[in-house]
Amino acid sequence: MRRALILLITLLLVAATNAAAKEPLWGPLSIVDAGGPLDDPEVEKHLAFSASIFDAVRIPAVEAGDWRTGEIHKGLRSFIKRRRREGMEVIVAISPWSEQVAYSDKSTAEQLARFLRKLRKRGVKRAILDFSRAPDRLVDLEDALRFGTRSELAQIALANEVASARTGIQLWLHPSASTVEVLAAQPAYIPPIDKTRDSERSLAPGIGVVTVGMDLTGRTIPSAPLTELRNHWDGRPLMLRDGFPRSDNSREEGLALLLGPLKGREPLGATLSAYSCPVQSELAANRLTLETIGNYLDRDTAYDAEASRKRAVHRLAGEDRAVRAALDAQSLEWGGFIGELNYRPAEADNVDAAVRLLRSPAERIGWDYVRRRYPERIEALRRAEDQEFAAVVIRRMQSRLAIARALPLVDTLRSAGNEQERSAALQAIDALRRKTGAEEARRLLDLFLERAGVPAK
Repeated sequence: MRRALILLITLLLVAATNAAAKEPLWGPLSIVDAGGPLDDPEVEKHLAFSASIFDAVRIPAVEAGDWRTGEIHKGLRSFIKRRRREGMEVIVAISPWSEQVAYSDKSTAEQLARFLRKLRKRGVKRAILDFSRAPDRLVDLEDALRFGTRSELAQIALANEVASARTGIQLWLHPSASTVEVLAAQPAYIPPIDKTRDSERSLAPGIGVVTVGMDLTGRTIPSAPLTELRNHWDGRPLMLRDGFPRSDNSREEGLALLLGPLKGREPLGATLSAYSCPVQSELAANRLTLETIGNYLDRDTAYDAEASRKRAVHRLAGEDRAVRAALDAQSLEWGGFIGELNYRPAEADNVDAAVRLLRSPAERIGWDYVRRRYPERIEALRRAEDQEFAAVVIRRMQSRLAIARALPLVDTLRSAGNEQERSAALQAIDALRRKTGAEEARRLLDLFLERAGVPAK
C-alpha cells in the first residue's frame, strides 16, 4: 500500500512538472523577454502578469551566469522555480561573441557546452545562440581564413559544434544576418559524409533557426515567405523574433510609451515553432500591447487589432467609463504601430526631440493639446483597475505635461527684449519647477531646460 502511494505521488509530481513547463498544443511556443534583472521586483510583477499569456520567458545569459567560466548565478534556480509555479519555461539567450572571442577557437564551443550542461541541470531546456548584435563580417584572421568574410557561416559552424556536444538542451541559432532573404540564401543541410566545405557550413538537424522577418523594421510580417523559409530549412524549428514593442529608454529620457496593439502580422501559427517578443523598459506599460499579442497568438479566434486594443483598455481601466475614456484616448495618442503617425519609441520621442521643437513652433500643436487635456486625463487614470499599469502611464504623462508647459515659457525667455522681461520669464520658469512635484517629471523638466539653455535656478 505504501509503495503504491509513493508511486501515485511520484506520478502526480511528474504530471505537475510537465504542466508547469507546458508545451503549447495549438501553435508556437510564445516567449516574452524578462526585461530586467532576475531579482528586480518589477520583473516579478511583469512576469506574473505575462504568465497568463506566454509559455516562456527569455533571459540574457548574463542574468543566468558566465558562459566563459561556467559560473551559474545563485538566484537562477529560485527564479526558474518561481516561473514553473506560474507555468512558464525559462529560455536563456547566450551572445557568445566579443572582440576577444574567435569562432574557430575550440575552447569557445567547449565553454558553451559546459555552460549549457549546467543550465540543463537547473531545469533549462532550450537556449538561443544569439549573434544578432555581432558584426556581419569576420575580424579574426583565423576565422576569415576558415570561413571567408561572412560571419553567419562561422556562427553555423559553432552552433553545429555545440550541438554535437550533446548538452541535452534544444538549441536555436540567431545569426547576425537573420532576415528571411538572407536565411533563405543559406544552403540546406548536407549530411557530413566527408569534411567538405559545404557540409561544415550547413546547419545540423535539430537546431532551430531564428528570423526577424522580412526586414529589421518589423512593420509587416507576411506568412508566405516564412513558410518558404521553413521549407528551405527542411522543416527545422523556426522562431520569429518580433521587433514590437521594443523601445530603448536606457537614457531614461523618453516622453511617451508604446500603448498600441500588435499589427501587420498574418497568421503564423502553422509555420512557426516559437514566437518571441521584446518589451519596453517600463515593464508595466507593456500590459496593453502584451494582451493584444496574446489575442494574436490565439488560434481559436481571428485577430482584430482594434477590437483587441479596446478589450485590453477595458480590462486595464475597469468599469469606470471616465477612466476607460481617458485610457482609450491615451492609447490612441501613443498607440501608433511601427512606421505610423503616433508610433513613439523613446529613441524618437524624448527630451532632445522636445528641445528641437523650440526651433519649429509650427510642429507644437500637439503639445498645446497636452496642456489642455492631460490634467483631467491624469486624474481619471488614478482610478484605473490596474494601478501598476496606470502608475507608469501617469508618470510619463506628467513628464510630457511639464515640458509642454515649459515650451511657451522658454519661447518668452528667448524673445525677451529687456532685462525686466527676461527676469519675469525666469520667474515663471522657476514657478513651474516648484509646481512640478513628480520626481520623474521634475528630472526631465530640468534636463529639458538645461539643454534649452535656461540658466539653473
